[in-house]
Amino acid sequence: RKHIRGQFLNDVRQVGKDRVLQMTFGLGNRSNHLILEFYAAGNIILCDHEMTILSLLRSYETPDGRHVEVKSKYLIDDGGGFQPMSCDRLVKAIERSRSICRGLRESTGSSLTRKDKKKTALMKLLATECQYPGQLIEHVLLCAGIQPDIPADEVRNDIDLQRLLQAFKEIDHLFMLGHSQQLATPSSSAALKGYVILDRISDSSNQTLVISEFSPILLKQQEDKMVLEYPSIDVAMDEFFSTIDFNRDQKDANEAVETVSKKVNKAKKDIKSHTEGLKQEELLNHKKATLLELNSFHIDEALDKIRGLVKIHRNAANVLHEIHEMNSTDCPWTKWLQSVDLANTQASFRLPQEGIVESEAVKSRGATDITLVLDYSIS
Repeated sequence: RKHIRGQFLNDVRQVGKDRVLQMTFGLGNRSNHLILEFYAAGNIILCDHEMTILSLLRSYETPDGRHVEVKSKYLIDDGGGFQPMSCDRLVKAIERSRSICRGLRESTGSSLTRKDKKKTALMKLLATECQYPGQLIEHVLLCAGIQPDIPADEVRNDIDLQRLLQAFKEIDHLFMLGHSQQLATPSSSAALKGYVILDRISDSSNQTLVISEFSPILLKQQEDKMVLEYPSIDVAMDEFFSTIDFNRDQKDANEAVETVSKKVNKAKKDIKSHTEGLKQEELLNHKKATLLELNSFHIDEALDKIRGLVKIHRNAANVLHEIHEMNSTDCPWTKWLQSVDLANTQASFRLPQEGIVESEAVKSRGATDITLVLDYSIS
């Protein structure tokens, strides 16, 4: 932002035939170059007008030993465009992959963990050593009859190398043929066809076909998937991105509907819970009123007694003690009294639900006593 803010974008170009995009901001000595690398783990590199690297997402070392880091020069013509695979390049890439694999085996012992096996997989190491993307490496290995996840040091010198080289030549031929045809006649039907790959996503009810990727060639690992064929890669790309946009819009709409539905269901659940709570509270209040009506004589007697004792003792413990000493046969309410709160002039009674008509469901659960808190200061 510090270097390119306020600068005009003056040029955008692909570096050779590689997966590298160069964007030039500003002019002359005040220009800056933003390099976007779309291979391996990807990278964004900011350079000054002399192609000296000012900052980048990640530093790395190229197969030929050149370091790509801050203050080093970014050699814009290093990629030099696409170079077909040769026997020497393939042998060197295999040897470097084997060396990495052997070094990892020596450091961890003869047996490799699952994580180490991923690091020594032939597909991963070749994608790092060669300028081919991982999908093409996997296609080449499958065409050569080699499992992509085998350790690199298990590749045989003669048969496997010949098969790999032949598979690379077929890919290189298709690439060069398609590139030359599109340069000569971009809109010609002779250009490479395009393919859109569909994935099946299964859920509990049905299967859904979802667009996953597009390709100018049909890769070996895609043969068991559903594929849509188009007259050119341009048409396939248009179909892919238009469908992706449509699916994204539809997904956003579905998510919005789902969000609203969740809110409505939550509101319904809260209202139902609140309504049930009010019903239970109403039922409890009805029971309390019924108990007061059924035991009004004893309750009045208890409150009168409490008022009198409070005037004498002025102590809740003494009041309770004297009430509990009374004969419960003549005064059943003495067993009901639980506590006396002098500060708030309240008495707490625990009454059995005798005389209250319950439903069969409540009877099966067993009736519990009900606590009443009454103000004894009101006569």
